[in-house]
Amino acid sequence: MLTEAIEEYLEFWKQACPGEDGLWIHPADRDLVVRNGAASMSAPTSFNHYTGQPLFGSRDGLRLGLVPKPHIGDVTKARLFILNLNPAFSHRNYFEELEYTDYRESAIRALRDCRGQSFYILERRFAWTGGYEWWDKKWQKRWADISDAPFTDLPVAAVELFPYHSYNFAWKGWMRGLESVTKARALARALIESEERSVRLAVMRNPGLWGIDQQVTSPKTYLLPSSHRQSGYPDRNWLQDLKDWLFE
Repeated sequence: MLTEAIEEYLEFWKQACPGEDGLWIHPADRDLVVRNGAASMSAPTSFNHYTGQPLFGSRDGLRLGLVPKPHIGDVTKARLFILNLNPAFSHRNYFEELEYTDYRESAIRALRDCRGQSFYILERRFAWTGGYEWWDKKWQKRWADISDAPFTDLPVAAVELFPYHSYNFAWKGWMRGLESVTKARALARALIESEERSVRLAVMRNPGLWGIDQQVTSPKTYLLPSSHRQSGYPDRNWLQDLKDWLFE
């Protein structure tokens, strides 16, 4: 069951491509995204083009000129799955992708087929990017406090419930109908229910939107306490338990 869920998830994201308008919306999501007015900003071709757009600085809508980030790492091999809500946004994301081809190509490769892919966003050549800074602060440095094993060597993958970048993300009811959201939730459900592979899940934001019981007590699933969800830092004691489990 887990193998099938992973294959279905990966097959879905193989189909990801920009439309004729240059916007990165999965074909199965496009009608719903456009119908709900979330594709208001056009796709820039350079950073200067982006900063010259009339909607530059707007906090509304999705940033669909950027490659979606539904996952990082190889979901076929991971034992730790970090479940987030959505990829954040800063202006430099456009510089990273539009002015640095290697970074954009790495993001596209990971999007369309993550098999054998590293947790690329933490590669040192990308240390200047916003993604590196976020993952380094939230996870890599905290892991280094308890282990000499590099975080990037762990069998870890991150999955975003909503794969598109946005300035101030606010969940809206129509998003529940997106096929990308359905696929992410189905993957999480299969991971929780499966006995095929020994895995752990770290649910960092809003387990209810993931369809996960907020009272769950399974050692397989770690729910970040609600008081910590704004900061998004995993608990040190839980990380120590995770280390013991990974290297037992």
